[in-house]
Amino acid sequence: GCASLDDNDESDSCPGVGPGCPECADGVDNDGDGQTDYPNDTSCTAPGQASEGCATSDGVTALTMPVTDDDTTGANDDVHPVCASSSNTAPDHTYSMQLPALKTLSIDFDSPNFDSVIALYDSTCGGTALACEDFSAIQRTNVPAGNYFLVVDGYSTDSGATKLTVSGTIQNGGS
Repeated sequence: GCASLDDNDESDSCPGVGPGCPECADGVDNDGDGQTDYPNDTSCTAPGQASEGCATSDGVTALTMPVTDDDTTGANDDVHPVCASSSNTAPDHTYSMQLPALKTLSIDFDSPNFDSVIALYDSTCGGTALACEDFSAIQRTNVPAGNYFLVVDGYSTDSGATKLTVSGTIQNGGS
């Protein structure tokens, strides 16, 4: 299906596991919940959703570029990171990242018009965050290869435009 609203080409390699086929249409129960793909998997809001692993009303966006601009205005409130306020009702967006083994990982965010937080989760997309930051970038070392999820959330009820910048150094001998 379409990768974005501007994508005029609906061709893909589905069904089948691979980069050309989103998890919510690949014919596989990727998150092991006994439900396979949209519309049978309740965590899939559309067949083009990149991940079955996160139950989020707005779907999961795969981060494929070093810099991503987005806006949480009008999004739903699905996630409540521990570094957000205890009364958090702000809209949030969830992203997936398929990472190689990294020496260093840096996830910086800039949201000049609202107070935001970011939280990094492992492949389960839930439980305790691996890192949660309100004012500074997430910095990690010796990150194992795998699928990770990143949530951008407003601090209390805030929402707005944000810029995510993801960078890192691949482990020696890695690809």
